Amino acid sequence: MDVSTLLQEVEAKRQNAWRSYLFCGLMGIAPVAMFLLQKTSAALVLSALWIFYYLLLTRPDRKKYAAAFLRGNLLASLSSLLEGVAYHGKTGLPREELLAEKLLPIREGNSFMTFHCTSGTSRRLEVTLSDVSFQLDAPDEKGRPQFFSGCWVQIKLDRPTGLRLRLVTADLAAPSLLTPWFGEKAGLSPLSLEPHRAARVFTAWGEKNSPGLTQSALGHLMDLREKKDLPLAMGLEEDHLAVFFPRRFLSAGEPSLRAPVTEAALLRSPLPELEELLKTAVACARAAAPESV
Repeated sequence: MDVSTLLQEVEAKRQNAWRSYLFCGLMGIAPVAMFLLQKTSAALVLSALWIFYYLLLTRPDRKKYAAAFLRGNLLASLSSLLEGVAYHGKTGLPREELLAEKLLPIREGNSFMTFHCTSGTSRRLEVTLSDVSFQLDAPDEKGRPQFFSGCWVQIKLDRPTGLRLRLVTADLAAPSLLTPWFGEKAGLSPLSLEPHRAARVFTAWGEKNSPGLTQSALGHLMDLREKKDLPLAMGLEEDHLAVFFPRRFLSAGEPSLRAPVTEAALLRSPLPELEELLKTAVACARAAAPESV
């Protein structure tokens, strides 16, 4: 990925949006002056022109810059870990596809939204990322609905593992909520991770008499958790790995128009957990090995 070319493209969008923004600001002075001079008719005409200019040029230019920055940031930052990175636009992964993974008890309907699908490959692993926002299909202890937003990662492994597992940190959702749901929806039972240290952080569900993950896979998963101290949920279905990170977003809001775009800004990863997650995925691909916990 040619970062310098991306930088030039994004900076050109920023400069164009900044010029439009400045001119719009100058235009806004004219109707104020007309009002002060008590020339109401002229002030109203100039105000209308200012609104049209803002809606037709300034606002679209700013949105084009924000979209260019998002695309440039994803292509530049993820290319250090993934090959063939592609940003597929504002549309996210299909909701039906994510619901079918049964990673968490998600309430179906319009409260489940996805955005900014991005994909690439790493060491024969097919990786797809998307921002998501959803409501859990159960209230919290005080009866309030629980909403989560973050990044959903799908990884297609290069081999089947023979495993069906769910691992969720206790600070993401209460085990008392998840156990009956996994039993009914996914046909899974509580699974012990002892004596691995992951048992202190994760609650797990799998098929009865399942061997669980290898020590290597659990070790990388714990490294991921301990380095970033983020809640997370992970699901493994044969050769399909799904992970949800709350409070991590491919889109981190609109960038500033004032400051020039820098290479460091484009290379700043929106998902610093991805590198450790890829190591976890490689270890999961070997999860059928006999060194299980």
